[in-house]
Amino acid sequence: MLHVLTGPGCNNNCLFCMEADRDGRDAAVRAQTRDDVREMIDAYPLQDEILFTSGEPTLNPDLLEYVGWAKHKGFRVIGLITNGRRLSYPAFLASLLEAGVNRITVSIHGHNAALHDGLTRAPGSFEHTHAALQNLALVKRAWPLRVHTSTVVCQRNLPELAQVHRYLSDGPSDQMVFNIMMAKGRGALHFARMMPRYADVLRAFDSLCSSLDTRALERLKVVDVPACVLQSLPEQVRGGLEVFDQFERVGSTGLTEIAVRNACSEIGVESQRLPTDASGKVIEVAHLDDEWGDVDRPWWNPPWLSRWARRRASEGAEGAGEPAARSEDIETLRARISAAQAGQDGAYYMTRRDLKDSYLRAKGPPCETCALRESCPGVWKVYVDQHGWSEFHPLAASQAEAATPDAAHREK
Repeated sequence: MLHVLTGPGCNNNCLFCMEADRDGRDAAVRAQTRDDVREMIDAYPLQDEILFTSGEPTLNPDLLEYVGWAKHKGFRVIGLITNGRRLSYPAFLASLLEAGVNRITVSIHGHNAALHDGLTRAPGSFEHTHAALQNLALVKRAWPLRVHTSTVVCQRNLPELAQVHRYLSDGPSDQMVFNIMMAKGRGALHFARMMPRYADVLRAFDSLCSSLDTRALERLKVVDVPACVLQSLPEQVRGGLEVFDQFERVGSTGLTEIAVRNACSEIGVESQRLPTDASGKVIEVAHLDDEWGDVDRPWWNPPWLSRWARRRASEGAEGAGEPAARSEDIETLRARISAAQAGQDGAYYMTRRDLKDSYLRAKGPPCETCALRESCPGVWKVYVDQHGWSEFHPLAASQAEAATPDAAHREK
């Protein structure tokens, strides 16, 4: 699958967005010319699936033309992932379908405005997205369109999972994809208040699945969770970890802002060392305790970090002060990419996104004997920094056959 980054901005402001650096994303996408995008589409060696994404792609005035290019190239699936707000306008939705879009994934994170708008921080967004789902239900009667929904599961909406699922089940979705929050971007920034425990996620979905018939289970997919965590769920529900190809400018790692380091592990740097008294005891200090933190606050110093760091230090947590992705690791990656692409200034190179995420993930003792130790990318470092490895266990070869971490989001 090819992801093409086409949305410089977004009219939502989600708390768990993987792209914490909105200005950086805006600059990177705007730096792409129309010719650049055309070359990406033409250069991709496969014609299986293309997805227009990043920010909000429907805000790009050239999107319809990009879709037309993908159709001319012969892509079997031409999709976009969107917050759905512009799809609340029937004429715009019709223009997308006429241009060649045949799969639409709508991001929706709650069953009502209070929950959804609270997570998107965009009043009125639920009303627009709900209208989009209604419009999609109508056009599916006349167009060969596949509709997915994408719901990021976090601490706020996990307790209402059954209600969210019931709401989505009544809509036009062929596949309801529940993405467990990724601990990167704002997901790392707000980790302590937003990231659910995988054990809690499993219990919630175990309960939900026990009430569903076969057809309902076939419409449900849980993704972005290590395969070993999901073994008790029905096989058809288990997804994997997101894998896709994309083009990035030569010399860039794609590791910007918070994606460069693990925010929770940055207490190891000198500027974040905890104050102690003569006996070595951590001194309690005043700290900012706003509910969610300022989006413009430096990514390495979220408001909850000092609280988390004090607790970890008082517990004597192993590795609490170790940087997860050291600056020299990032510089090595930059140098390797630059050397490999020498003489191609201004060009783009194709890469897999999971290569970048590997700098934010870890493999621990349970992974050493797991049958998926080579293919599984591991667990978010921030997660095991805080919760350890007790929730993870090695899979036997027979279990691994049913686990497909590379097949996430590639439903037939």
